[in-house]
Amino acid sequence: MKSKLTLSIEKRTLLKAKRLSLRRKTSLSKLFEEYVEKNQPDSNSPISDSLLGILKDDNRSYDEIRSKAIKRKYDA
Repeated sequence: MKSKLTLSIEKRTLLKAKRLSLRRKTSLSKLFEEYVEKNQPDSNSPISDSLLGILKDDNRSYDEIRSKAIKRKYDA
């Protein structure tokens, strides 16, 4: 079943999207639909999906995060 959707985007982005849809010979609706479908998380990994976003990205490396966690665990 199809449903209507209203989006608010920058005019410049809309023009780019229209040019892209002309080049691909498809509608803006189809472009959006394909993009959303293509960018869905892998449904075969429900555990990793549930963990998405639990770590805050504060520009620390994995080693820095790991070191801090080990220090917190054993120094406490």
